[in-house]
Amino acid sequence: MTTPAPFKPSFIPSWINISVFYNHMEWHIMLEAIHKFVSGNEVQNYINGYITGMGYNRGDHVRLAMRLASQDAEKAISLAKRADKYLVQFINDHPAQLIERESTDLYFANYTNNSVAYNLFNISSLFPGNENVNELFLDHFIKVSPLIKTLNETYELQLEQTRFNLACLMGLGVISQLDQSFVEDLFSNLPNTGQETDAAAYERNREKMILEYKEILRGKIIEELVPYMHLVKSFVNDVHSCPGINNGRLKRSVFMSTLTFLAGLMGVFNQGLFLYFVSRTSLEFVKKATNRALPL
Repeated sequence: MTTPAPFKPSFIPSWINISVFYNHMEWHIMLEAIHKFVSGNEVQNYINGYITGMGYNRGDHVRLAMRLASQDAEKAISLAKRADKYLVQFINDHPAQLIERESTDLYFANYTNNSVAYNLFNISSLFPGNENVNELFLDHFIKVSPLIKTLNETYELQLEQTRFNLACLMGLGVISQLDQSFVEDLFSNLPNTGQETDAAAYERNREKMILEYKEILRGKIIEELVPYMHLVKSFVNDVHSCPGINNGRLKRSVFMSTLTFLAGLMGVFNQGLFLYFVSRTSLEFVKKATNRALPL
């Protein structure tokens, strides 16, 4: 197990990136605690938005990225200390059940369960060299992240199947706003991973997925995701009109990154299966519209 180092910025950051290592069966508890922390009046004075996420790399963990309201080193350190004190105290009061999981990283061991670490990810450089795209992308997910609080209150996101289903709905919500020909291009070069097992899993859920996508195309989605769809429509329009996104290749990259980021936001363990479900479901409609053979 790896012991995390304390937060010591070597430069004035624009984001503070925190990973809280916590048993995935209790992620709903940690998410509730994090949303309570970032919603506090004192913290609101320091930040200009936040993004949460969940994952398994180097141990079950919940991620919190807070965008600083100003690039002030003293404020950054003060906020990091507040976050550290709050999270460590919360873990001491509500420790997650210990879990031993083999590291998915070839070179590094997992972090200790019930621990806090900093800067294991860098949320501010998703599209290096293209600040307009980066800001557009991050602004969208800053608006989406508070909705995870509502989903967590309604569904308790400790169950992988629940998170996977919700992620698929959210992914199909994005796809529903794109042209059919663009969708076909978007998924034309997906890597072939787990072909037979992914296909078998999809076939077991095919009717349900098709029905849900039909409802989304008709403008219907579960009540908790109605605000999300408003954000998606605005985001898609912004991507199409963004001066920094001036070619099809970059546009495809943005929307594919949107899907994979959604999977990380919802803590989907098998992102390849998630992309397979979203692509197969949406391509069913492309096939019907264009009468082309569906790629397997």
